[in-house]
Amino acid sequence: MSASQVNPVQRRIRTLEGLWNTFSGIPEARILRWLIEPDEQQMVQLFVELQSEEVSEIPDLFLELRSDLHTADDWTIALVAELSEKYAAERKGLESLGVVATWEPPVVPPGGGPEYLVSACEMFHRLLSVSVAERLVIVLMPSAVLEPRQWSAWLRALAGTRIAESLRFMVVDTVQSPQLDEVAGEFPQVLRSVRPELSMDRAYREILDSVPGNSPGHEFRRYFVALTAAAGRADTTAAGAACERAVRMAISQQWLGLAATAQMANAAAWFAAGRVAEAIEGYR
Repeated sequence: MSASQVNPVQRRIRTLEGLWNTFSGIPEARILRWLIEPDEQQMVQLFVELQSEEVSEIPDLFLELRSDLHTADDWTIALVAELSEKYAAERKGLESLGVVATWEPPVVPPGGGPEYLVSACEMFHRLLSVSVAERLVIVLMPSAVLEPRQWSAWLRALAGTRIAESLRFMVVDTVQSPQLDEVAGEFPQVLRSVRPELSMDRAYREILDSVPGNSPGHEFRRYFVALTAAAGRADTTAAGAACERAVRMAISQQWLGLAATAQMANAAAWFAAGRVAEAIEGYR
């Protein structure tokens, strides 16, 4: 496929693939921290999901674990249980590949640390063998983190654990409010931070530019994309300017519902920026 045939989303997925391959080739590296902008979260999620597709050229098996993190003391138990559930769901598929599915997760005692998850994952990968996956990648994306200090404490313990070369971990942190800087500073060889810098607002503009036409609907979409991109950067000035243009276009076409949608998006941008009074006024 030529470069001209690759759309903006595909180009960014390729960027993530290249960054991942660079990381996984570093002998001592075991944990990759994506340090991202809010609007890049969905692209990282898509990258992870695509690794289960046949089109992926990465020879690793990615497993996403999303258990809520209540305390560092009980999170390992939840993660090993979730890993066991995923194994049970995929057991028939593994057997169809010729894998003798006899894996049993270790029993994690109360307060058991990340070393129990590491042990479980290493046992699981030995079951798969390199014919199925060169490495096992555990993507830690807790659905909820009640206390950020518990998250960093658990990850600090993980970084201090011996992790086999066949195993990697992936986590996500944000540029605006990073929670794992201290851990990254303590374990710079094991935990590598990567800024993908995907420029998602430019990607959205490129997608719009690839669609021919200059109709009112086309122009409204352009303004709305600019609004959401600015909101993702917490740029309330640019978001407000784009909102004004979007609302003006919508009202001129009697698209009152779309005008309200733009105003709600702009109010959400104010709220995300901590400007509650402006957000309430916008919602009104």
